[in-house]
Amino acid sequence: MNTRTLVLLLSLAIGCKTAGEVQDSADTTEGSATVTATGTTSTSETSGVTGTNGGAPAFSVEAVPADIDDFGDIFSKYVNVFGVHVLARDGVSDNKVLHCANVLAQYLDNDEDGTPDDPLVIEKMTSRSGSAMLMFANDAEAESFFDTDIDTDMMLQDLYANETLPGGSVPGGRFDATLEE
Repeated sequence: MNTRTLVLLLSLAIGCKTAGEVQDSADTTEGSATVTATGTTSTSETSGVTGTNGGAPAFSVEAVPADIDDFGDIFSKYVNVFGVHVLARDGVSDNKVLHCANVLAQYLDNDEDGTPDDPLVIEKMTSRSGSAMLMFANDAEAESFFDTDIDTDMMLQDLYANETLPGGSVPGGRFDATLEE
């Protein structure tokens, strides 16, 4: 099964794009990933997680490490996904933080062997000061954060708890924005 077929099947399953939009995005991207349920766990030195049996890493929510001093006083929850940071505020449930980490891991390690599929992607995402997914309770909380002077070289992407659906998107209903962000 080729990448374009996988993208189409995933899109149809979650109802996020039309066939034409999938065709357009497949033509303009070099690669794509599907999102699957997390299976067994593995050990990965670059992910900061430990597991067994070869497969997707097992994550746990931790305190923000001291070496990410830009955000330690703002965010209280942390997960390391192959060196990419997931940071969350108190108002975001651990379940939603772990959902975000698992989706990110599945995009980076589509075959779930515990090793990122494209080391160059990880290299780019962790270069300079790194990359981070910032989770807020809602868009108002995010806006107040981004309205301040942020002194970081990190590449940042925000995601809101109220748009994160660990149970998945609902056909004809709400979309799990974790898949998009």
